[in-house]
Amino acid sequence: MNIGELSKRTLDAPVPGVTVRELLSISPDLIQQWFGVKRVPPLKAGKEPDAHVYSIKWKEAMRKLYACASPKCRGRVDDMEFDMLIDSGAELCLMSKEVFDELELPIHLAVDWQVGSANSQKTKAHGIYHNVPVTVGGITARYRSFVLESLSQDIILGRPWERIV
Repeated sequence: MNIGELSKRTLDAPVPGVTVRELLSISPDLIQQWFGVKRVPPLKAGKEPDAHVYSIKWKEAMRKLYACASPKCRGRVDDMEFDMLIDSGAELCLMSKEVFDELELPIHLAVDWQVGSANSQKTKAHGIYHNVPVTVGGITARYRSFVLESLSQDIILGRPWERIV
């Protein structure tokens, strides 16, 4: 399979038969970022690989952190732009009631969920929207989003969104 064929595939479809070696061979910049070299040298016969391959960037990434902020981005729902928080610790995807009202989307109201937040508060879900089309960085994915009355962000993209994307 050549690069042109890979680029035509959808992002969520597996690429059968592509090894990590083949993937790295098409991206010298990725090798540079991970290992600090443009080309991974071949192993000599009978020599075990060194398990401690580090670049300066990798050492920086592995140092102990006291805090690490979740990234924010601008994304689109339908034809409107919103601020979005990408929260890898969130079990749900959430949308504020204000954003939901602005979009005038259909909602499933027969939801009786209490959503707990990181500060131990519980908020009743107003409803759930089952097919939210969100575009971030040119990639559009559809997911489920719970609508909450009071939310600190316009949209929180949690783990379900991450897995879909």
